Amino acid sequence: MTDLSIVRRSLLFSFLDKYSVLVINIVSNIILARMLTPYDIGIYSIASSLVGFAQMLRDFGIATYLIQERELSALRQRSAMGVAMVIAWTIGIAVAISSRWVDSFYNNPGIGSVVLVLSLNFFLIPLCTITVTMLRREMNFRALYRIGLVAALSRTFCVIGLAAFGLGFMAMAWASVVGLVATAISAQFEHPSAGRLLPSLKEWRHVISFGTKSTAAQVLIEVSTGAPEVLIGRIVNPVAVGFYSRANGLLE
Repeated sequence: MTDLSIVRRSLLFSFLDKYSVLVINIVSNIILARMLTPYDIGIYSIASSLVGFAQMLRDFGIATYLIQERELSALRQRSAMGVAMVIAWTIGIAVAISSRWVDSFYNNPGIGSVVLVLSLNFFLIPLCTITVTMLRREMNFRALYRIGLVAALSRTFCVIGLAAFGLGFMAMAWASVVGLVATAISAQFEHPSAGRLLPSLKEWRHVISFGTKSTAAQVLIEVSTGAPEVLIGRIVNPVAVGFYSRANGLLE
C-alpha cells in the first residue's frame, strides 16, 4: 500500500470516528430531550462543568507529550502512566470529597451526587489514556474509530435505559462512567501491549516539565467554556442551565 493510500485511509477513519459519534450523540440528545426535563439536564451540566475544570489538571498534557516525544522509550511510556495515575487518582479523591461542599454551595444535593459519580472517571481514565494515545501516535485511526464507536453506543444505550427507569440526571452521570469503562476495555483489545505496561515514576521529571506548560493553556480554555454554566446554576437555577446547555450544544 502506498503512502498516499495510507493517508487517505487514515483520513477516512478519522472522519468516520468524529462524525459517527456526532450522529449518535445528536440522536441520543433528541431522545433524551423527550425523556429528561431541563432541570435534569441543568443539574448534570453544572456538575460536569465543575468536574471539567479538574479534568484539565488531570490530563496534565500527558497525551500531547506521548504524541510529540521523539525518543519515546518503554520507560517513558511507563513513567507517563505512573504520573497519570498519581495525578488522576489524587484529583479523583479531591473531587469526591468536594461533592459535599458542592451540595451546600448550590443548595442542591443532586449536583453533589453527580459530582461524586463523575469522580469515578478519574480512577478509570489512566487505564486507557496511554493505550488510546499510542494508537493516535501510530495513526491507527481504524482502531480509534472502533473504540470511539463502542464507547458512544455504550453511553447512549446506558443513558436511555437508565432514563427510562426514571433515574433522571443520574442516568447521564452513570452513562459517562459506562462509556469510559467501554473505552478502557476496547482499547485493551486494540493495543494490548500498551495496556500491559507497568507504571513507573523514574522519568517523571521529563513528563512533568512538558505537562506544566501544556496544562496552563488548557485550563484557561476550560474556564472560559465551563464558567457560564457554573455561574448560571449559582445565580439563576438548574433549569436555566438546562436550556442554555442544550442550545449551546446544538450550535456546537
